[in-house]
Amino acid sequence: MLKTKSNKSIIRIFLYSMIFVSLVSTAIIGYLWISHEFRRFEEDSEKMKTEYIESQKLLVKNEVQRVVDYIGYMRSRTDQRLKELLKERVYEAHSIAATIYEKYRDQKSEREIKRLIKDTLRHIRFNKGRGYFFIYNLNGVLELYPVKSNIEGENHWNLQDRQGEYVVRNEVAMVKQQGEGFLEYSWKDSKGNTGMVPSKVSFVKYFKPFNWYIGSKEYREDFITDLQDELLKRIGKIRFGTQGYIFVVDFDGATLWNEERPELVGKKVWATDTPGGAETIRQAREAAQKPGGGFIRYTWFKRKNNVPIEKTSFVQGIKDWQWIIGAGVYLDEIDQVIAEKRVELQKQVKRQAIKIIVLFLVIFIVVIFITLLFSVKLRKAMGVFLSFFRKAVISHEQIDKDKLFTEEFKELADSANRMLEERQKTENSLRESEERLAFTFRSIAEGVIAADTGQKVVLINQSAEKLMGWRQEEVLGKPLEEVFQITYEDTKETPDLLNTEADITPLLISRDGTRRSISYSAAVIRDTEGNSMGSVILFQDITEKKQMEEELQKAHKLEALGLLAGGIAHDFNNLLTGILGNISLARALINPGDKMESILVQAENASNKAKGLTQQLLTFARGGAPIKKIHATSDLIREAVSFALRGANVNCQFSLAENLWPVEVDKGQLNQAFSNLIINAVQAMPGGGTIDVSACNLVPGKNTGLPLAERKYVKIVIKDHGTGIPAELLKKIFDPYFSTKPKGSGLGLTSAYSIIIKHEGYIHVDSQPGKGSVFTVYIPASLAEPQKPVSRKDQNHKEQDTIKDGDRGRRILVMDDDRFVGEVAMKMLTHLGYQVEVAVDGSQTIELYKKSLEMNRPYGAVIMDLTIPGGMGGAQAIKKLLEIDPQVKAIVSSGYSNDPVMADFRHYGFRGFIKKPYMLKELQKILDQVLEE
Repeated sequence: MLKTKSNKSIIRIFLYSMIFVSLVSTAIIGYLWISHEFRRFEEDSEKMKTEYIESQKLLVKNEVQRVVDYIGYMRSRTDQRLKELLKERVYEAHSIAATIYEKYRDQKSEREIKRLIKDTLRHIRFNKGRGYFFIYNLNGVLELYPVKSNIEGENHWNLQDRQGEYVVRNEVAMVKQQGEGFLEYSWKDSKGNTGMVPSKVSFVKYFKPFNWYIGSKEYREDFITDLQDELLKRIGKIRFGTQGYIFVVDFDGATLWNEERPELVGKKVWATDTPGGAETIRQAREAAQKPGGGFIRYTWFKRKNNVPIEKTSFVQGIKDWQWIIGAGVYLDEIDQVIAEKRVELQKQVKRQAIKIIVLFLVIFIVVIFITLLFSVKLRKAMGVFLSFFRKAVISHEQIDKDKLFTEEFKELADSANRMLEERQKTENSLRESEERLAFTFRSIAEGVIAADTGQKVVLINQSAEKLMGWRQEEVLGKPLEEVFQITYEDTKETPDLLNTEADITPLLISRDGTRRSISYSAAVIRDTEGNSMGSVILFQDITEKKQMEEELQKAHKLEALGLLAGGIAHDFNNLLTGILGNISLARALINPGDKMESILVQAENASNKAKGLTQQLLTFARGGAPIKKIHATSDLIREAVSFALRGANVNCQFSLAENLWPVEVDKGQLNQAFSNLIINAVQAMPGGGTIDVSACNLVPGKNTGLPLAERKYVKIVIKDHGTGIPAELLKKIFDPYFSTKPKGSGLGLTSAYSIIIKHEGYIHVDSQPGKGSVFTVYIPASLAEPQKPVSRKDQNHKEQDTIKDGDRGRRILVMDDDRFVGEVAMKMLTHLGYQVEVAVDGSQTIELYKKSLEMNRPYGAVIMDLTIPGGMGGAQAIKKLLEIDPQVKAIVSSGYSNDPVMADFRHYGFRGFIKKPYMLKELQKILDQVLEE
């Protein structure tokens, strides 16, 4: 017996305990689960019913509210739609009347045209036949009234509405003030109801030829009635869900619309055909009058079997229309669905209960089987640990947890393996961090160089490789100053690489000798104790940014010069106008061969040279635009170069591509720019030589390093073999008044730069002392074809120098604030045979022009100065003159040839333009041209 007791083991006790627990657990859990399923079924059924009803109520509520919102939206647009309709109809009538008038104004008498207009508009109807057109003259006489033609011809000046407002008077006042407009007034009811004061809306528009106004009017109430009919038809077609629809009744229960049964419209179906109909109507009316509407329950006959079924509906009212909008759902459908689901749920619970019982029986058998296996696995697990402990002294082999079957044993195995696993995680984490750091390092857009404490390169990224021209494997271990070579452009000094406090931008010299402007920063890397571990340099290429800043500085300089040059050139052109005008007038007055003629010619030539100087000054004046035309690029280049090389001891070698794109430029300005560049090249070769001029088409990419847009350009290169330009002067050659030549004005290259920039181009120069200079010009290309040039014979024919008398007796008005210019213009025009008057500003010009029209002595032409300091100039005055006389022949005059008004004078209302300073033959030519139009 003692031996039997001593043979008890943990495995045997565990087996008996598991059998008992399995049996009891199966019984308890099975009972609780089945009870829970039945209880949950009841709860789910009730919840299902509630949710179904609420979902259907929400559905009908949303549908009703959507309809009510739509009605509100359409009502909010009632007045707008009514006015738009009236305005559109009146515009149609006005257009018809205007078309008839224009067609027959030269064929029929005014009386016949009026009758034709009235007869045409009399029979036009709209708005279901209610709409028509009426016509009044501005004295209140009724010209057209189709609905009562017998009152046509009556004077309605004193016609009043129900509120005592003068209708016709108000319409006439509106037409006189605004030309058209809307008028609202109260009128008698169109249906004869004496208790209402309906409102009426009219729209009228002035018809200038006969001093009429044409109009149309409509009762707002009639328009609202049309809107209600339209809304009822649309609502009747709405369907939702399986059988859902929208019903509309009035507050007394009468049906307003029924799409499927039109015979019910107007009948009180609720009150006569349903149980408790009167109470239903009362509940519906009360719910509809609540803010936001409400739900009602009532009995209604279902269409399938014509049996009264309980129904719930949501209704919402429109009080001022006495409408009730509603939609509902039958409750028997809900009960039927729930009953079907109840039966299905009961069957499902039974099936699941049987499955659970079977499952627990299986589990019971499996537990017994597992318990039997437990003893075997327990012995195996103990063997694994015993083996591990024996090998732990001489081996680092981990315990294989797959051989263990309980969490406790696995936890023991985890404790033994944890140290090795943690070490592996640390190594993996370190490796991932190194990979992320290397990827980030390679991806940085700036160049990065890392050096050790001895200033030896240990690492560079891809951006640094591109900027310095070295590969990483080539620079490892090299001294930092050998790889990262920087210098200051101005001082030529080599800075301390770790000192980045200097204000001077350094230059990076790459392996192939390329120099780049850079910005860089350097830092010493220290460990946690503050000891140096090396250094890191971060740098980026700012060459293009620096070039852009330099170009911006040039633009600011030219803008400042433009402010000064524009004013000087304007005043100087006024003086030259007086000088050249008097000289040309003197030449016209002397006899041919007179000894004074040669003196006057010399004076004229000198003045023309001064005129050229002012043109260069105007090149810098801001606000102007070149007068552009499309030209063949090769012809433009050859003409400018050939003209500039006349009399020079320098030849030109052309290399122009055959298919050069045309350019849209101001030919005079671009000729001046090319001439200045050629003259600069000639002056750089005092002993003579050859200038190379080449041109080709160019479509620049994104990374050209030049401030060029992504479009087509023509690239022109002008290369000389002269003395060259020192590097320290290259940045100054385009500055105003900078020149290295004793007699140079300092405006030649500045003028060329300004012209090219105004043409949206770019100019760049490369030069080395003793090897010459290369100027590269980029001009935007045009896709259009250039115009054919006018032959010299035709041009000479058009530009004859002969001065002929003007139209005797024609009156000319001159506007100029400069007395000197006004006097010389008067002398020249008087010499040409015109009668002349002079005004000093736009206000005086307008006053004189009005008087000339009133006296029936109009001016043949008006010559107007564009700019009047402190007064009204030509651009403002021409607007007023065009209002007074659309046929005015105005000529704009200004020393600013590049002004937008001069560039597109016809757009501003002028017939021609004349540029100051002008001479007698130029003045005659523009007058002949304008007066002959």
